[in-house]
Amino acid sequence: MRLCIFSLYLTAVACTGTSETSPSSSLGTPSLQLTGEALGTTWNVKVLGLEQSKITKAQSKIETVLNRINDEMSTWKKDSKINGFNERTDYAYTFSPETAGVIEQALHIARETGGAFDPTVGPLVALWGFGAGAAKKPPSESELEEARAKVGYQHLLWVGPNQLQGAMMGMKLDLSANAKGYAVDAVTVVMKRLGAHSGMVEIGGEVRAWGQRPDGGPWRLAIETPKDQARPGQAASAVAQLNGLAMATSGDYRQFRMENGKRISHTIDPRTGQPIGHSLASVTVFAPNCMDADAYATALMVLGPEAGMDLINQHPTLEALMILRNASGFELRFSEQVKAHLVGTL
Repeated sequence: MRLCIFSLYLTAVACTGTSETSPSSSLGTPSLQLTGEALGTTWNVKVLGLEQSKITKAQSKIETVLNRINDEMSTWKKDSKINGFNERTDYAYTFSPETAGVIEQALHIARETGGAFDPTVGPLVALWGFGAGAAKKPPSESELEEARAKVGYQHLLWVGPNQLQGAMMGMKLDLSANAKGYAVDAVTVVMKRLGAHSGMVEIGGEVRAWGQRPDGGPWRLAIETPKDQARPGQAASAVAQLNGLAMATSGDYRQFRMENGKRISHTIDPRTGQPIGHSLASVTVFAPNCMDADAYATALMVLGPEAGMDLINQHPTLEALMILRNASGFELRFSEQVKAHLVGTL
């Protein structure tokens, strides 16, 4: 899901596959901003410290990485490798080592959360009218029962090196909850290898930053207040700072609809087959890498505020900021050490 985590020091430009080079930052090195589209969303990269000869290579290298990930992992691309697997999940399918690693991370978190996070939830998401292949009307009980029978991470089995097979036909593997985060990590690696000593990579609202921002100090980003249908960047609940960290936000205030006064969220609990119904409006997760931040943000949205916070507080490398709806507006809840990553709350 594309959520607005907007930089206080980087103004996003239209994503047209363009680049901008600033003469210099206060650190005395040129800054480069690149933008484009991939994985069904937009991306923004800002880096400092690249030699002039490397600047022209940066955009092509980013696009090469993102095109590769798109070809492998996107459910929106009809001929992607993951859609090839989804055509016949009861056959063994060989993935690249890169994609197999992303799948295994999803399966690990599925096991850890008892199925609250599940990369096979796609049929339920579509049945409720969201994502690729979205249905046009509310599901019937029989349709829900049929879809639930096709969901279950435990039915995906590794049968050989990087070879995955499903236990039944009709299953759908979907990496939407961690592939964008992985893409952020992959682009970050490429930029560092090119020589960028500082930078920020954002894809669809998932962010990773290292070094210092152009005017000095850690990169700072505002975390949006989850007001229904508010314009991106209209209001913020907190300001985060990143230096060598990633963060990702998941929420229910962009993709939802109301039916008979009830919120129907795009976040579906794979264990029940129903949209989430608790008070958690959004959660931002901080992690050493963006793939973990991305996946755990989704997991916590399903688990809800109590079980989700219990899970995060068991992880020494993860922290979270939760924003809950209440009668008077919103309430912020903090994991044990998350305030170390926050400049303040608004």
